[in-house]
Amino acid sequence: MQIAMTSAMQLPHSTMDGSIADLMAYIDKKYPDGGKADRYSALIPVTRGEGTGHWTLYKLSPHLLILIANIEYHSDKRILVPSDTMAKVRVLLAGGLRSSNGTVELDGTGAFVESYPGSNGSSYVVRGGDRTRLVILNCDRAFFEEELGLPEGYLPYPISYLFDRQAEDPKGSVVALGPDVLRAANEIMRAETRFEQPVIFPYLAAKAKELACAMIAELNAARERPVTNLRSSVRDVSRINEARDIILDQFQRPPTIPQLARSVGVNQTKLKALFKNTFGLTIHEFTQKCRMDRAAELLTTTDVGIAEIAYAVGYDHAASFTHAFKGHFGHAPSQVRRANMKADGSPRAPEASSVSTA
Repeated sequence: MQIAMTSAMQLPHSTMDGSIADLMAYIDKKYPDGGKADRYSALIPVTRGEGTGHWTLYKLSPHLLILIANIEYHSDKRILVPSDTMAKVRVLLAGGLRSSNGTVELDGTGAFVESYPGSNGSSYVVRGGDRTRLVILNCDRAFFEEELGLPEGYLPYPISYLFDRQAEDPKGSVVALGPDVLRAANEIMRAETRFEQPVIFPYLAAKAKELACAMIAELNAARERPVTNLRSSVRDVSRINEARDIILDQFQRPPTIPQLARSVGVNQTKLKALFKNTFGLTIHEFTQKCRMDRAAELLTTTDVGIAEIAYAVGYDHAASFTHAFKGHFGHAPSQVRRANMKADGSPRAPEASSVSTA
């Protein structure tokens, strides 16, 4: 596999207003050696005078490309999206995003999946004046069928719409930003600070598949949820996202529901209903999942003792933690630890020898 190692591939911001095929054709023309690589990256700085920051394009396979944005435009910026027969998974981690026709608006955090099966495109607007952190997966049909090995019939709407070869217009859907989607997107966003070339390419490819699978699971789960008449304003969505962020920061010692409701300015009944409707989990279930996921990470990547891990994720007693962990994963913490130890007793992917509860 050929990987372009050059850091000199830099594109003008105007290339953002083309399809992925147009963008790749520009790279092939300007950087003939790098453009022929199986994997490469390219920097797309915000035009001077229009804002700060940059987009980064990663080609990870012929069927998968990622755009990562860490940008701030001075004023609202419209991005054109011509059709390229791809599905776009857009995960907003900070800032504001809305569709040009006003049907979709994400504030602070959110996710939107849109498929482009035919010749027509669309556009969206990045809100000016705010630091925007955004991850976009660009996936064609072969990504789902060949790289993920998922049959067309299994894929939920709107990803399934990508396979409608008679359709012309793009269609999309807002997706609940559950903990799995959020974690994968954040890890993609942080990858550039953690990994150098060439290892960043397989890492991003793995995380992109994780994010795509988590998104498919969220879409399938939404299909199974009962339809409710619960209505929420953009302000409500912002408050629910704020509540989720508080839990992500404080899951070790989470606030009570009355405390959380006061913090975000929503009454308890509405908070619980909107949270479940948005993320598909109750506040308690979401908190517990955060705890268990962090515990599993510590068990498999550090040599920290189980009692200390229990305390790090919010349990005062190791026995209570063990019971909860086994109920969640079906295996005791000690079993997970043994399965991930090398012959010399060290973890297979060691990190630090101590953990923080912060």
